[in-house]
Parts: sequence; structure tokens; C-alpha cells
Amino acid sequence: MGIMEDLNKTQIVLLCLLVSFVTSIGTGIISFSLLSEVPQAVTQTINRVVERTIEKVVPARVSDKTITKETTVVVKEEDLIIDAIGKISQSIVQIKAGSEETFYGLGLIVSKEGLIVADKKLFNSNVLYKATLADGSIFSLSSTPPKNSSSVVFFNLVKTKQDTTVFTFAVFGDSDKLQLGQSVIAIAGVNSPSVATGRISMLEKNADKTTLSLIKTDVVIKDTASGGPILNLSGEVVGLNTANITDIQSGNFTPINLIKTEMK
Repeated sequence: MGIMEDLNKTQIVLLCLLVSFVTSIGTGIISFSLLSEVPQAVTQTINRVVERTIEKVVPARVSDKTITKETTVVVKEEDLIIDAIGKISQSIVQIKAGSEETFYGLGLIVSKEGLIVADKKLFNSNVLYKATLADGSIFSLSSTPPKNSSSVVFFNLVKTKQDTTVFTFAVFGDSDKLQLGQSVIAIAGVNSPSVATGRISMLEKNADKTTLSLIKTDVVIKDTASGGPILNLSGEVVGLNTANITDIQSGNFTPINLIKTEMK
């Protein structure tokens, strides 16, 4: 009988394991010897292949989850008023008339080219007008004769050809969207800017009830000046103080939408 026939099952299994182990060792030794003799360029290529394979197999780090946290911010009306005044301050000018530079009223810059809207009041086309800007610079003004029905007059800041000034202009709101009780800010002042705050007390419309014709407020203006604007809390101009409506100290204003139509 052969040797294999003399072995039981356990011995056969152990023999197979021994043969496999010896074969593996032999294969490893032969492979190492062969690789040692391979040119360096080939081994570098193999290494790069391994490195790239590893880069593809290793998963990217999972980014942290974004956690959104809601925070309640309390905005005070005082802060809104200060911000609104800051937005309009560079757009308000003082207008003076004649060689004696008599104070005429306030003007509002409404375009980057230097178009100014002001109360028509005692406008005289034969008088020379000048405007003092918020930064103290002074410009001569040219004017367009106003319509008889108009409550405002338009001036233009006169620049030299070399002057490339781009003027800061006011942003208009929509006076038709005003609400009773809404907070407003009035800008006035003859010698220096002054402000007053209040609320809208009445909104008068024309005969057909479609167009807002007058804004009444409870704003008390002490150092008043014609041509001064009223603002909403967003800093948008919603009205202008004009003498044709009533006493300029009354707190009544011409809706800005009426003035917009005259600018077209």
C-alpha cells in the first residue's frame, strides 16, 4: 500500500497545509529576487500605480454637518432713524440767493448728475442761486422755469468740464404706500441740519380718491426750512415740505409721487 493510504484524514490535511506553506515561502523568495533585478524605472511605475490605487480607494473625510442656528436680533427704532438720516445727509443742500447769499431753502439732490428739487416758494429766474453741499463745497446753480401749477423748482449743479464729481442722490419711496400711524422723519434746519420725528396723522387724496395729494403728520418742526424732505425708516424720501400746501411749520408735506411726475 502507498504512503498516502497509511495516513488518516487529519494527517492528510496537515500534510496539505505544510506543502502550501512551503510553496508560499518559495514563491515569495523567488518574487523578491526577481523584483530586485528589475530596472528602477519599472519599480517606480509599480509604486505609482500602488499609490494611485490607494488614493482612489481611501475615502475622503466626511465633512462636518452644517448646523444652522437662528438668532433673534432686536432692532430699535432709534437705530433705524439714525441709519435713515445717514443715508440722506449727503443729498441735502442749502440754497442761497443773490449776491448777499440770502437763505432760500433746502434742496434735494435727485440724480448723480446733480439735479436738485426744491420748493418753488419765491423763486425768481433773474436771481443767481448757489448750493452748499454737505461737505462744504459750493456750486452755482442753473434753473428751469417751473410750471405755474408746480409746487417745486428744479436746479442743476453747474460743474466745470474738468469736474468729474458724481453726486450722492436721494432714494425715493412710494408715497402711495404710506399708512396712518407710520413713523416718519423730517429734515429741516436753516444754519445747520435739524431733525424731528413723528407719525402720519392723515392721508388726503384728490377728488377722484385715486391720488394722494397731501401728507399730514404730527411732526413739530421748530427750525423749519422749505424744501426739507420727510423720510420713512428705510431712509427713502416720501414727501417734501412745500409752501404751496400750507404753513411750512404745520407738518404737512407734498407726496413724493406728485413730484416724480414732474421729473418725467
